[in-house]
Amino acid sequence: MLFGFQSSFAQSGNTGLKFSKYGGIMSTMENPAFGAGQEIQWETQIFNINNTTEIQGLLLPWNQLLTDGKLSFGDVQNAQGDKQFSFRNALEVSGPAAFYNYKKKFSVGFTTRTRLFLQLNDANLRLADAVFAEDGFDFKKYGPIKEDYVNFNLQAMSDIGITGSAQVLNIKNHKLYAGLSLRYYQGLAAFDFTAKNVDIDPDKIINSDSVVAFSADLEMNAGFPVDLDILNSSDDGEVNFGQIINPFNSGSGNGIGGDVGVAYMGQLFDKNVRAGLSVTDIGRINYRRGAQYGAYFRANNVSIPIDSFENIPCTYDSIRTWAKGYGIDVDTAVVDDFVQQLPTRINFYAEVELGLGFVVGLSSSGNLIGQGSKRSTYGGYTALIPRWQNKWLEVWAPVSYNYFTERAQVGFGARLAYFYFGSDNVLGLLSTDSRGANVYLGFRVAGNFKKPKKKDAE
Repeated sequence: MLFGFQSSFAQSGNTGLKFSKYGGIMSTMENPAFGAGQEIQWETQIFNINNTTEIQGLLLPWNQLLTDGKLSFGDVQNAQGDKQFSFRNALEVSGPAAFYNYKKKFSVGFTTRTRLFLQLNDANLRLADAVFAEDGFDFKKYGPIKEDYVNFNLQAMSDIGITGSAQVLNIKNHKLYAGLSLRYYQGLAAFDFTAKNVDIDPDKIINSDSVVAFSADLEMNAGFPVDLDILNSSDDGEVNFGQIINPFNSGSGNGIGGDVGVAYMGQLFDKNVRAGLSVTDIGRINYRRGAQYGAYFRANNVSIPIDSFENIPCTYDSIRTWAKGYGIDVDTAVVDDFVQQLPTRINFYAEVELGLGFVVGLSSSGNLIGQGSKRSTYGGYTALIPRWQNKWLEVWAPVSYNYFTERAQVGFGARLAYFYFGSDNVLGLLSTDSRGANVYLGFRVAGNFKKPKKKDAE
């Protein structure tokens, strides 16, 4: 991977319009310095929707999910059989947004966006099989389970921001741009659960498989609006996730952050060249408002009846009471607030125009947040992006390698005037051994710069 970053997180998607010189506000989301040098003079973005689903360590029979409408862990295990797996889903909804470019020297934009991250890191397939088995909860059937680390993270957040860029250098055919985006982030909801040193051995099961002895260190942190506890269902028996991701909610956390970037445009060897380097989503969200939850559970060879796992209480306070009843050490006094890192990543892009509207670009992105941090993340891909473009029509077909799924994938996308759509992994939903899928679409109204009229020579 470029830069040497070892990343294992979901690709951000939309590897098409955001690298176009007609990309408008979407290009500034990837690199704020791309704003001033574009062919777009103004833009009003109505909406942009982008969803990426990926899995590591297993093969998903997506065609069965589409045909039968269900997917069991047994099907996944038969497809690959790996002991560890990870899962990512990132949903992004952006817009409305506005953008204005003054003579390709200065640009300014206003953005809004809501994102929902759902991540399962380094899970044990045997443990998942035992928990979700249709024939009941049976540890002995799946053999010893040892888990050094497993993490589940959910975060819903929205942001509003101002982005700007300017031409800072112009020497003959070489131009340099700098850009900055400042954003106010609102944490709508967050939940993080980490298990370490899990040791469940069937040889320790006693009393005719009725009691299991296990050891584990568990940590839970959460921040939610006052009227929502994810562990406590609502009146209709379900958690209302529409309420969680509503950007007009007061939320339970906030933070200040943004993006920085530089970009180059010029001519090398008689070819138009464009390149950029940026760091995006710098900062963190502090969850201090609303309902805060935090607890550490430590079990050292604790014996618990197996049937009690099937009746674990669903509320926060009752879970603590349940754990203490079996001798599990519970500590809730150490958590005053909950901090989630933003999905900070570093991004590189370079392209060369071959003529007649044909362009070839290379992009790469890497995650900058370490495993020890509580975080929702992007990152981890390198892509070759051939495209054909003009004012009203663009077509691109990125060929990328995803460092999370450890797979090469082929995408396709197009812009027809103001409407655009595509996927970074077209074959993902059709393959019998897929490790992910992506789809995006959007609508905007924009105006392009007009070509300068040629003056008659004196």
